[in-house]
Amino acid sequence: MKIVNIYGGLGNALFQISFALHLREQGYNVKLDMLGLDENYKRKIKHILKYCNVELEECSYYERLSS
Repeated sequence: MKIVNIYGGLGNALFQISFALHLREQGYNVKLDMLGLDENYKRKIKHILKYCNVELEECSYYERLSS
């Protein structure tokens, strides 16, 4: 499993999400690491994902530690 960390501004987040989608197209199991984001920013990212019909799961704390 690959975990893509989401951080920085909105442009960086969109680039990181597109990278996660590329990895998923290559056959990897991909999850997003949004554990370090504040709740307002995390909600915005989730809204963008939902609006664009992108289904990427968020990793758990334990998955983050094991990677």
